[in-house]
Amino acid sequence: MKNLAHGQFFFSKFIPGLNPVIILFSGIFRIKSYIVYLSFISAAIIHNTGLVLIGRFLGNNIDSIKQFIRTYNIIVVCLILVVLLVLFVFSKRRRYE
Repeated sequence: MKNLAHGQFFFSKFIPGLNPVIILFSGIFRIKSYIVYLSFISAAIIHNTGLVLIGRFLGNNIDSIKQFIRTYNIIVVCLILVVLLVLFVFSKRRRYE
C-alpha cells in the first residue's frame, strides 16, 4: 500500500468521492504526512488550473455554447417525445390483444 501512495493520493483528487476515502486510509495505514500533503498540493494545483482554463474557454465561447445547448435540448426533447409516443402506441396495442 505504501509503495502506491503517491499515485493514489494524486489521482484521488480527480475522482469525485474518492478523495475523502483516500485521506482516511492514509491515516489508517500511517502514510507519511509529507507524502500526503505534497500529493494533494500538486494535484490541487493541476486540478484548479485546469478548471480555471476550462472556465476561460467557456467564457470566451459562451455564445456558441448557448447555441449548442439549445440545439441539444431540442434534440433530447424530441427523442423523449418519440420514446413516449412509441411506449404509448405499444401499451394501447397490448391492451387490445
